[in-house]
Amino acid sequence: MRLAKLLSGFAAIAALALSAFAGDILSEYQQRYTKGAGASVKQDVIQALVATGKPEAMKALQWCAGVSKSAIEDAKEKVDKARAALAPVEAKILKKQQDYFDQFKKQGKPLPDSRPRWPEDDEHLALSADVTNAEKLVAAQQSVLTELLTAHGTLVAKLPPEAQKAVREDWTKNRIGSKDWMVRAEGYELLGHVATDWATEMLTAAVSPATNTEPDPRALIIAIDGLGGRDAAKVGPALAARMEDVRWLVRASVVAALEKTPSKEGIDAIVKRMVKEEGRLKDDCRRALQALTGQDLAANPEIWRVWWEQNRDKWTGKPPAEDTAKGPDPFKDLGKKPAESDRKTGFFGIQIESKRVVFVIDISGSMNAKMGGNGPDAKSSRAELAREELKRVVAALEDGTIFNIVFFSSGVRVWKPDMQKADGKSRGEALQFIAGVEFAGGTNTYDALEAAFALGDMGKGKKRESDPTGDARVDTIVFLSDGKPSVGKITDPDLIRGSVKDWNRSRRIAIHAVAFVGAATSKDGNEGADPAFMKGLAADTGGKCVEK
Repeated sequence: MRLAKLLSGFAAIAALALSAFAGDILSEYQQRYTKGAGASVKQDVIQALVATGKPEAMKALQWCAGVSKSAIEDAKEKVDKARAALAPVEAKILKKQQDYFDQFKKQGKPLPDSRPRWPEDDEHLALSADVTNAEKLVAAQQSVLTELLTAHGTLVAKLPPEAQKAVREDWTKNRIGSKDWMVRAEGYELLGHVATDWATEMLTAAVSPATNTEPDPRALIIAIDGLGGRDAAKVGPALAARMEDVRWLVRASVVAALEKTPSKEGIDAIVKRMVKEEGRLKDDCRRALQALTGQDLAANPEIWRVWWEQNRDKWTGKPPAEDTAKGPDPFKDLGKKPAESDRKTGFFGIQIESKRVVFVIDISGSMNAKMGGNGPDAKSSRAELAREELKRVVAALEDGTIFNIVFFSSGVRVWKPDMQKADGKSRGEALQFIAGVEFAGGTNTYDALEAAFALGDMGKGKKRESDPTGDARVDTIVFLSDGKPSVGKITDPDLIRGSVKDWNRSRRIAIHAVAFVGAATSKDGNEGADPAFMKGLAADTGGKCVEK
């Protein structure tokens, strides 16, 4: 959404940009960009424009973005049309398949390993190819646009000082100075791609509590993102000061930015703040400290305080990721990492620290398959394991935790329209809901994740766009699936990940993924979840992924 909004702004100024073009730039690049058959041609144009180093080329890039924005909208329409044509065929096949297997159930016979091939299968194959091709076109266009945004920032940084001054004045007045928080967020996103001192100054001014330039947390976290990875001496004080912000969304963003901006002062700030945090943010602090120091210690503030006090003077910088220390906890007397059996709210080995969590669980027909293999759960079905684990975790939720459940197969079923506070009554109702669900249908991953993110909105309707509190109601999604996305608005894994990244720009929700990739194959041929997709979702959002 954020990139699309930004690019719609580019499209709106396209006409104005045209009048400012030098004739050579317009004639040479416009035709190449619009007539280029593949992404590689457009990428060549983008690189060539950056290489000119001219202010006119910046406007040319904005014009190109408008062209690509229109191309993306056209491609999305093709996806919608292809899916609309495919949906009734899918429904017909699912109905025939259900009727076919029901015959055997009614007669008490074992289900066959396969079903007959129907004429609809060939039609489904052709229509599915149309959907896939349309989705790939969208992905390709979005990839070009992402590269274009980066190139735009590179070009701005290469402009002569006077031209950069004009850009700064324009953005200060028309973007950062806007009354619309979304326009300001777009401005911060542009600045985040510009590696100049003045861009750093503008972002720092927006983030620093002393100047308090940016009041809305949804825009503020985009500015914080833009500071991550810059000169720690210049941006560290502003980031550290924001660690005391009352809004968890802001603090989560600061922790992530400090992890990308290694400094002793940044580690000081995280260690100090960890004492006050609970739930997911305490684990965020632990993860950032682990990355910055290479130490694999528990999410215990006292452990980290003592270790840092003893090692601060020795710290020379962030170690490579693979250098994270393994082995026994050197501060075992101060507290131990809980054993797996003691983790009441662990979900298939993932410790759930969150107090604002949504469980998104696959209930497709393939979940009825046995786990297979040689493990202790080999004879259990995926559905049985998922149901019992979810019941156990919900029953163990601490009072006051807010939670919800989203079940998905071909459609999506949300337990309650709003997040619920955990107590005896709500836990009991949730357990009844879990016990009554039936496992059948396809795998509508996109719509399920979309529903889960909607539960985390800071408000509904107009309030969603105006609420500046930053008190989003979801910080963690626990996502379990045993199959590749097969139905829904979008089925391409890369596009789903792209959508999640977009939704998460102003939410900072961590997704923990459980991928059932067991040895068994279900009746419909489903061989299990896509590990790369599930791991990618977790990695994109700062979550964890386990395979079963």
